[in-house]
Amino acid sequence: MSIFVSLSAQQSTSTIIGSWKLIKSEALDKIKNSSTYASMPERDRKAFEAQADLLMQVSRYEFMPDNKLVYMDVEQSFLEVSLPVERKAIWELKNDIITIVETDRPFQRQMKIVTLTDSTLVVNLITNGVASADKVYFESIN
Repeated sequence: MSIFVSLSAQQSTSTIIGSWKLIKSEALDKIKNSSTYASMPERDRKAFEAQADLLMQVSRYEFMPDNKLVYMDVEQSFLEVSLPVERKAIWELKNDIITIVETDRPFQRQMKIVTLTDSTLVVNLITNGVASADKVYFESIN
C-alpha cells in the first residue's frame, strides 16, 4: 500500500510540472449570476468585468521541477487600476494540497487538487484552512 501511495504522489508531482492557464472560476461565475451583481451600478459592473477579464487573460502558473514557481496575478495599483504582476514562489505538493510560498513578499496560499491530468488541473482554493466549494479550472499550455 505504501508503494502505491508513494508512486501516486510522485505521479502527481511530475504531472503538475509545466505551465497552466486559468480557464474558468466558479466563484467568478457565481458573482456574475448573482442578484447583487445584477443590482450593482453599471460602472461597478464594468469595473468588475474588467478585473475578471484581466484575471482570466493573465493568470498562469509555471510549476518547475526544482519546486520553484512563477505565476501571473492581478493586483490593484495605488490608482485603483488593475495591473498584471509576476510572482515568484516555492511550491510543495503534499496529500493533494499545493502550498505556495512567495519569495518576494510574506504571502502564502494553498489549493486542494480535485482533478489532475496531463491537460487539466482543477483545484479548490483554501482560505483560513477551509477549501472553497467553488472550483478553479486550468489547462496545460506546455
